[in-house]
Amino acid sequence: MQNSQLAQKLKRVKLIKKDKIKIELKFAEALSSTLSTEKLITLIAKQISRIFNVERCTIFLVDEERKFLIPQASTSENIVSLWKDTPISLNSNSMTAEVIKTGKVACIENASKAKGTYQKLVRRFHIKSSLYVPMKVKGKTIGVMVIDETKEKRVFTEDEIGLAVLLAGKAAITLENTRLYDEISQEKYNLESIQNSIPDGIITYDKKGNVLNINRAATELFRLKTNILGKNRAEVFFEKESDYLDGHITQNFDRMKAFKKAAYAGEVVRGSFVFQHKNSRKYFIGAYSPRYDSRGRITGVINSFRDVTQLVKQESKIQEGLKRKAQEKERWEAVFNNVDEGIVILDNRYRIKKVNPGFEILTGCSSEETIGKRCYEVNSEYDRKGDKICTSNCPLKKLKESNEPIPYFEHKIKTKYGKEIWVGSSYSPLRGPSGKMQGIIQVMRDITKLKELDRAKSEFVSIASHELRTPLTVINGYLSMLLAGDLGEISPRHNIIFNKIYKDTQRLTHLVEDLLNVARIEENRLKIYPERVQIKSLIEEVVEELRVTAKNKRISLYLVNEGCDDYQILADRGKIKQVLTNLVDNAIKFTQEKGRVVVRVKGKGSSVAVEVEDNGTGIPKHVIPTLFQKFQQVSGSYIKENKGTGLGLFIVKNLVEMHGGSVSVDSTFDQGSTFKFVLPKAN
Repeated sequence: MQNSQLAQKLKRVKLIKKDKIKIELKFAEALSSTLSTEKLITLIAKQISRIFNVERCTIFLVDEERKFLIPQASTSENIVSLWKDTPISLNSNSMTAEVIKTGKVACIENASKAKGTYQKLVRRFHIKSSLYVPMKVKGKTIGVMVIDETKEKRVFTEDEIGLAVLLAGKAAITLENTRLYDEISQEKYNLESIQNSIPDGIITYDKKGNVLNINRAATELFRLKTNILGKNRAEVFFEKESDYLDGHITQNFDRMKAFKKAAYAGEVVRGSFVFQHKNSRKYFIGAYSPRYDSRGRITGVINSFRDVTQLVKQESKIQEGLKRKAQEKERWEAVFNNVDEGIVILDNRYRIKKVNPGFEILTGCSSEETIGKRCYEVNSEYDRKGDKICTSNCPLKKLKESNEPIPYFEHKIKTKYGKEIWVGSSYSPLRGPSGKMQGIIQVMRDITKLKELDRAKSEFVSIASHELRTPLTVINGYLSMLLAGDLGEISPRHNIIFNKIYKDTQRLTHLVEDLLNVARIEENRLKIYPERVQIKSLIEEVVEELRVTAKNKRISLYLVNEGCDDYQILADRGKIKQVLTNLVDNAIKFTQEKGRVVVRVKGKGSSVAVEVEDNGTGIPKHVIPTLFQKFQQVSGSYIKENKGTGLGLFIVKNLVEMHGGSVSVDSTFDQGSTFKFVLPKAN
């Protein structure tokens, strides 16, 4: 037996000495047949098994991150499955771990005498002898090649061990090169993926201008018709009728100067160009940057460019918009500086930001004296009664609370020189792009002369009304006697005529009375005589008086009392009755047949609110702001049937305000209106 083993050993030694170079070349040739790491490791195991004529060769590689040895391939699949489930720690006392630590070959000629964990392997895998060879690259052990003899005990000669070390080294170098190739391939793939995922076009050239690489964005942006790899840039991009582009480049910052600066001087050159495609045009910004190798030498040029067509178009629109804004500003400034009206721009804290020359002329205050001050610090402003509007009826506060413009407001101001003048002002909110109010603009006009004319007219109306009042009283008296039969019996035909005359004289009497009331209000001569008035009973009285009028139009008239049985107000009973009568009568007039009018009274803290609601014709929105002014009437065919003097609501508003109250209206055209007035409760 020993002679047989010795003979085989001598045969292997002679074979190795004779064919060592041939074995090495064939081994290297076999390993070069694949670039797959997985296939390469399996190929190493098979080649080693064949060369050393053994049934099993296992390749263990180091996992640097986990600090383990993991079997990657073996001619015995059981080995791989066993150690993959329980990898070998580099800190263990196993034979493979020791070889990694020492970097030296370990040879076990008689495996039956082994102890510890190795003995379990011997029994399980029938190992007779083993050779553990470190796989080294540049002095670093990256794995272990284990050669197991399973047929009979085997003594590995020095030549065999030397060959195993040589082949393990070559296998390690090949594995390392394959790993580096995999890393480079992955990095190349990642780079190409990044290049193809970014929206910017990228083209790489060599120093002569030949295309080395082009990403997907560049292909799409230039609408390339065919592959341009290896083509010269001048041939592709500088010909007007290019075989490669679906269009041509114009207004190019390049040609050759920019490219040469990048390729030979190492400069980064930036600029813009236009790509003309049939009926469309694209705008680009681009850059030429030098491309370096690992030694810092320029090997070519990287051309990157970005489609900025939308930005160019947006910029053009912005420029056009700015131009229009500038023109609008010029027009506005021209109007602002040349109108006769005084214009004041205030911020939300009522500080003056800007005034026009018209304001300076009107008030006598220069812009230097006004800008930065609050409005009440510049002008003293009063209402008709002589009360300061800043404390009693400030239109700026009203606008800020309602966020709605105030079309017209009359008041007096005292100029810098002490002169009092009447002005008519309008107030509008200044809004920002978001719609939020950023300030207020006030436009004021001197109406002093108009007021003087109005006063003269009022005096004339007052005198004329007084002169008309006496004969109208006499006429009404005789007509009443005629209709009552006190002056003898009259025929039915005459009765109809006298009734018409009586109604018209009554209407004329009411008109005269309204004109006199307006004159008294404007001259502050209208007197009120307050007393305690139970508001519910007063409303009931008015409703009952007008119920017949409502019934004649088949209109339902209701009173809704919301807990105000005992509520009292301190008021002139006759004046408040006049207010109620006017509002309810208007509601009946402007509601079609079979309509509805509701009078509602309700307590509201220390005040009483009365609402007159109808489902009649409603009031157009643009009319509402001037509804309570003199001689204001709603236009429309239905309104003509109920034409009045246009003084009723003016009188209503002033009578309510004389009692310390307020009046308002909420209306939707063709749906109805709700007039509301609020009065303080009596203590």
